[in-house]
Amino acid sequence: MNIEFLHDGHAASPAGWRAATAACGIKYRDRDDLALLVSEAPCSAAALFTTNKVKAAPVLYDMALMGRNPGALRALVVNAGNANACTGADGDAAAAAMARATEAALGLAVDSAFVMSTGTIGVPMPVERILGGIDRAAQALDQAAGPAAARAIMTTDTRPKHMAARLALPSGDTVTIGGWPRARA
Repeated sequence: MNIEFLHDGHAASPAGWRAATAACGIKYRDRDDLALLVSEAPCSAAALFTTNKVKAAPVLYDMALMGRNPGALRALVVNAGNANACTGADGDAAAAAMARATEAALGLAVDSAFVMSTGTIGVPMPVERILGGIDRAAQALDQAAGPAAARAIMTTDTRPKHMAARLALPSGDTVTIGGWPRARA
């Protein structure tokens, strides 16, 4: 298999993907802290979840979503500044509200949006700010916004992480994969 890493590739580099960001005032005052990533077609999904006994509300939401609908996901909403972890039933409701707001803002089916949160643990999620950010981001989707989305979800990172690779398959088909990679040790 031939792999070509794309210079300045990002999560929205694959065909049919768009991204957007919004400032919600959770992590930063005057900087985007919410990212939205959307596919124009349903996607098959795979996920690797923590084995920790304590799981954040978005992790629990996404684990259940993978059981309900792993073959028709369309969107991912991520906020920085609040992990929505150790927040109880209110955190669970916040994760579900983020998913429903994303689906509604994009005109998607229920159970088609993943939710992720990164940041401070044990602090209630400011849901209203997030929901407003989702609405604003949904109006600004653009394929070129992948690098901005990587910047928006930074917490303790010193630089945004994004990449994409093009793979030539043995069948002769070519696919592009993009994302936000983990930091290398």
